[in-house]
Amino acid sequence: GTDGVVREGEALWGRGACDTKGLLAAMMVAAEEIDEADFGMLLVVGEEVDHAGMVAANELGVRSEVVVIAEPTEGEMVTGSKGMLKVRMVAEGVEAHSGYPELGDSAVMKLVRAVLEVEEVIVEGFEEG
Repeated sequence: GTDGVVREGEALWGRGACDTKGLLAAMMVAAEEIDEADFGMLLVVGEEVDHAGMVAANELGVRSEVVVIAEPTEGEMVTGSKGMLKVRMVAEGVEAHSGYPELGDSAVMKLVRAVLEVEEVIVEGFEEG
């Protein structure tokens, strides 16, 4: 269809079908089986964009002893995450015509180099464990 979702019988294919829709369905079924009054589910939006849902949820001040994050992780249970790094980079430069870049100081190229340095630090961190 035009919404990017493909339905084949009872199967659902498309962006978010596994890590959103499938896990939401699994959570709802599991919630029916839980016999606890002190139970809740928090579903948020904006995970891959601006994290607006989690930002708003954090402002609620809700705390829990146990949190289960519905993420497919290749079908395996995990006890952590890779985390997140958000940065805002600003660079200044001097404009120049593309035919004479040596006459300027490219802010874009400064940012490219900075991103590559950040990537190198992240990769080294994963390799060190």
